[in-house]
Amino acid sequence: MTEFKRALESRAVGNFWLSRKAGRLRQRPEDIAQGLLALFFKGVLLHGGGFVLRELESGIGYVDVSIALSRVLHLIEMKVLRGRLEGVAQLFVYMKQEGRREGWLVVIDARPRNRKGQLPHEIKASAGVVRVVVIDINPIAPSRARHKGGPP
Repeated sequence: MTEFKRALESRAVGNFWLSRKAGRLRQRPEDIAQGLLALFFKGVLLHGGGFVLRELESGIGYVDVSIALSRVLHLIEMKVLRGRLEGVAQLFVYMKQEGRREGWLVVIDARPRNRKGQLPHEIKASAGVVRVVVIDINPIAPSRARHKGGPP
C-alpha cells in the first residue's frame, strides 16, 4: 500500500481533478481510485501470483477492491475525503461477513490544505482492525510552498 500511495501522490494526482485550483473533482473519483488500485496490484505486485476483484458482493453491499494472495482475501474500501471520514463502519461489516479480522481503508484526501487534520493509521474494534492509508491528492504545489532555510 505504501508503494501505491507513493505512485498516486507522485504521478496520478491530476487524474482526480477537473480543476484543482477551483476544487472541482472529476465525476466518480472513487471509481478512478479503484481502477488505479486494481491496475497497480495487477501490473506491479501480483505477477500472476494472485488476483484482484472489484466490487465484490458481500451481503447487501460491495467491497470496492479485494485482493487474494496466498489464499488470503484482503478487503479494501476506498473513500474520497472531502469533509469527515466515512467508510469505517461499512468496512467492519464487510470484514464480519467475509470472516476477516483486518481490512484496509484507502482515503483519497481531497480536502483543501486549511481543512486537513490528522487521520488515524488504524482503527480497532471488536470486529478487528482497519488499517488506514491516506493519499493526498490536494498537496501544496512546490511553487507555492514556503520553505525555510533553502530547498526542501
